[in-house]
Amino acid sequence: MADGHAKLDEWIKMLRELPEETARGALPEVAEALREDLEATAGAGRAPDGSPWPPKKEDGGQALVGVTEDVDVSIVGTVVLVKLSGKFVRHHRGMARGGVRRQVIPTRKVPDAVGRAINKALVKSFQRVAGGGQ
Repeated sequence: MADGHAKLDEWIKMLRELPEETARGALPEVAEALREDLEATAGAGRAPDGSPWPPKKEDGGQALVGVTEDVDVSIVGTVVLVKLSGKFVRHHRGMARGGVRRQVIPTRKVPDAVGRAINKALVKSFQRVAGGGQ
């Protein structure tokens, strides 16, 4: 009976620690999921919500080729930070010549597709932690 109580105490301790461990442990997976999702959408000429960017005016081709190189996803404390730098920021904000806005990273609201990528990473991390690190 003593072994059963020890095991129960171990499970209770694990469950109490799970939320913080899950959140902190999930950060690298969330960052990677965000990076992959943003690279896929921007690389395909789409905004984070999946809507297509307007084509280039000159030849109708895909705009902002190479923009994914200027997207940085990093972990700062308990926050996953997504940052766009370089010449493409003007296009993202609609401040480039022509005033055409081509959104590269989420602003204000997290689009459903990005939320699904985050959720998938969190579930994966939770399953790993709940499964004893498997």
